[in-house]
Amino acid sequence: MACGTEAPAKVETRGSLLIEIVLWVCFIIPGVIYSLWRTGARQNVCSSCGSTQVIPPDSPNARRLKAQ
Repeated sequence: MACGTEAPAKVETRGSLLIEIVLWVCFIIPGVIYSLWRTGARQNVCSSCGSTQVIPPDSPNARRLKAQ
């Protein structure tokens, strides 16, 4: 929606892998909690601009935008 790219979206995981590793090494329980949060926070983002406003290419909104 943000840039109009029709490329397939990519899955991005929020948070930092470095912080996750440090939490696992130093503190087991916060490491587990952070890992669970990162796994649940995955989202599809535009492969071109990184926007989270991605819509499926066969949705009515996508068809309407292509027609314009």
